[in-house]
Amino acid sequence: LIHGGNEWAEPWKFYRRELECSGYGSRMAEVEYVRWDSAIHPVQEITRLVHSAYKRLGDMGLNFTAVDQDDDMTRYRLSEGSSFLAIQEGKIVGTITLVRPGQEDIHPWLARDDVAHFTQFAVEPELQGSGIGRELLRMAEDEAARIGAEHIALDTAVPAAHLVEMYAKWGYVEVGLCQWPGKRYQSVVMSKELPGNRFSQTDGASTTPS
Repeated sequence: LIHGGNEWAEPWKFYRRELECSGYGSRMAEVEYVRWDSAIHPVQEITRLVHSAYKRLGDMGLNFTAVDQDDDMTRYRLSEGSSFLAIQEGKIVGTITLVRPGQEDIHPWLARDDVAHFTQFAVEPELQGSGIGRELLRMAEDEAARIGAEHIALDTAVPAAHLVEMYAKWGYVEVGLCQWPGKRYQSVVMSKELPGNRFSQTDGASTTPS
């Protein structure tokens, strides 16, 4: 049973950043990174975002859940853990969800009590490569360390070589393969070790798994 809700996570501090992006020719509009709030951020807009972001994968014949999920599935996945959004000029342009350790058993690594994992990671296609995705992932990594995880993991389709390469560049290593029911592809599980106790001096709480 996957734990729902965000009651286990401390509220994320809102902050803003301007990004200078190569290839765009000018400074991007300011991007705000916030924690998802069901009362403020429409699920329908996030569904639209993930459909747009995963269209390329769908066109490759990879039936990721995000390719055609409905709003109920989006809401469920957002509630699996702690979800963060990137917002630009009032529009949601990125999202990621961090799931706490021990909530997934599709692969032994993901079932470990010291391994958090992220899911439903999406950035608007025209903004991919701008740094927004990397910033969202950094937030998920920080949150994983803050709650005491020693590793953060993901799984993605083996045929999506561009994603495997991207995560490898960001420090993730392959730890195994898994097969999700109903998927037409095999998935590779990738993981990254987190620096220990990054938040122990700032929030007064131990980050060592109990």
